[in-house]
Amino acid sequence: MTDLLDMLRVRIRPNWRRWTGIALVVVVALTGTTASWVAQRADEHRSAVHLMDRYTSDLSRAISTEIQRYGDMLTDVAVAIGAQPDLTAADFTWITNTVSNRRLPGATSLDLVVDSTDSGVAALESYWRERGARDLKLKPAVGSQHAFIVLRRSVDGRQRPTGTDLYSVPEAAQALRHSRDAGGFAVSRAYVLLLDRTLPVAQQQLSFRLAVPVYRTGNVFRGWLTMGVHGHDLLTSALQAQAVAQEHGAVAAELLELNGTVVQTVAAASANRARDYPRSLDRITHITIGVRTWTLRMYPTDALLRETRQGAAGTAFRVAMTITALLTLIVGLLAGARNRAMGKVDAATAALRDDIERREQVETKLRERELELQRMVLQDPLTGLANRAGLDARLTDLVGRDTNIALLLIDLDGFKMVNDVYGHAAGDAILSEFARILRAAVRAGDVAARLGGDEFVVLTTEVPDEASAVATAERILAAAAETPVRMGEDTLAIRASIGVATGRVGDTPQELLRRADTAMYRAKHLGKHGVQVHDPSMTDLPASAT
Repeated sequence: MTDLLDMLRVRIRPNWRRWTGIALVVVVALTGTTASWVAQRADEHRSAVHLMDRYTSDLSRAISTEIQRYGDMLTDVAVAIGAQPDLTAADFTWITNTVSNRRLPGATSLDLVVDSTDSGVAALESYWRERGARDLKLKPAVGSQHAFIVLRRSVDGRQRPTGTDLYSVPEAAQALRHSRDAGGFAVSRAYVLLLDRTLPVAQQQLSFRLAVPVYRTGNVFRGWLTMGVHGHDLLTSALQAQAVAQEHGAVAAELLELNGTVVQTVAAASANRARDYPRSLDRITHITIGVRTWTLRMYPTDALLRETRQGAAGTAFRVAMTITALLTLIVGLLAGARNRAMGKVDAATAALRDDIERREQVETKLRERELELQRMVLQDPLTGLANRAGLDARLTDLVGRDTNIALLLIDLDGFKMVNDVYGHAAGDAILSEFARILRAAVRAGDVAARLGGDEFVVLTTEVPDEASAVATAERILAAAAETPVRMGEDTLAIRASIGVATGRVGDTPQELLRRADTAMYRAKHLGKHGVQVHDPSMTDLPASAT
C-alpha cells in the first residue's frame, strides 16, 4: 500500500509542475498580447484623429475661400456695372460674359435686382424694356416695396425668367437688406430657389443667395447684383478640391445652419459615414461668412478606418496567439523529452525574434507616418512654405518677448485677374514662383508662410529698425519684378503690395498681424507694388480697397 502511494506521488508531482508551468506561460502570453493589441489600436486611433483634423481644416478653408472668391467676383462685376452711365441689357451681357459654372461650381445665375415702390412698377418696367429687356414683365408681390430681377444671365444653362420680386422670398429679402445696410457682401439663409421648386422633391436642394450692392458714380445706390448657389454642388466641389480625401472617399461632410430654432442641412456630400467607430473622430467647426455662420460636421468613412488600421492590430493578435500556443506546446513537451523540446524552443525563439522585428518595423512606419502628418499640418501643400498653423507657432514664441522682429504681410496684385483669364494652373505657377522668391530672400532664422489664396507673410528676427525691415520688403519686390512667369506666349509679371509692422513690448500675434494688414492695404491704396510701414495715423482699410 505504501509503495502504491509513493508511486502515485512520483507521477502526480511532475504533472502538477508541468501544468503549473503551462498555465503560467498562457497567462503571461495573453497579458502581453492584449497589451500589444491595445497599444496598436491606440496608434491607429491617433492616426485617424490626425487625418480627420487635417481634412476638416482643409475643407473648412476651401469653403471659406470659395465663398470669398464668389463675393470678390460679384464685387468686381458690380463695380463694372455701376461704372456704366446708361446700362443696357447688352452691356450687362458683355460684362458678365466671362462668368461660367465651371469656374463657379454650384452657381445658377447672375441677376441685376432693382428696388421700386408700387407706384413706380410700370415706369421701371418701361425703362428697362427700352434698354433691351424687351420680354421683361414685372410681377410685384404683396407689399409696397419690391425688388425685381430686371436683367439675368444664366450660369448653369437653365432658362430662368426675369421680373421676379425677390421681396416675396424672405431669405433673399433679408440678404438684400443686409447687403444694402452694410454696403457690402451678404449671404442669405438656405432655401429652395424658386425655379428649383418646380423640380421633383428628390431633385431639389437647398441653396443660398449672395448679394452685393451696385452704386453709380458718386456712390448713388443703383440696386444689387445677386447670384444663387446650390449648396450641395458647392460642398461637393470643395471636397473634390481636397485630393486625398476625395481619392479615398475618406470623409462624409454636412453643412448645417440654424434657421430660427431648427437646424437644417444646407448640403451633404461624399460617401456614407462609417457605422462602427469611436465618436471622438467626429469633427465640428464653424464657418463665418459676413453675418452668416454655418456649422461643418465631418464624419469618417469605412475607407478612412481601413486606411489607418491596415489590419495591423488583428495580425499582431493572431501572431501572438499562435506564439502562445506554440510556447504552451513546448512547455508540455519539456516534461517528456527535454532534448526534443529544446529544438522546438529554438524554433519558437526564432519565430518570436521575427515577430519582434515585424513589430519594430510596424512601429517605425507608424512613427514615420506620424512625423509626415505633423509636417503636413504645419506646411502649405502647394508652395512648401509654412502654413497658418506653422506661422502661429512661431509668432507665439516671439511676439511680446522680442521687439527686434518685423512682420511683412504680402498680397499679390492682380492675382484674381490671372486666375480668371489664364485659369488656376497659371495662378498656382505664380504662387509657387513667388514662394521660391521668398525662400531665397529670408534668412535661416526667419519664417516665410502662406496664409491662403494670394496672401503671404514673412516674419524676420534680429531687425534693428524699420529701415532694415523695409529693405527686406523692397528686396522681395525687386526680385519679384525681375522674375516674370511665362504662360504660353504671354509673360505674367509678379507684383505685390507689402505692409510692414515691427514688434512692440506686450504685443500679441493678432495685433502685429492687424498692423501689418492695415499697412498692406495702405500700400495697395497708394498704387500697388509698394511698401508701407504701419504708423499710428493709419486706419484700417477694408478688403474692397484692393
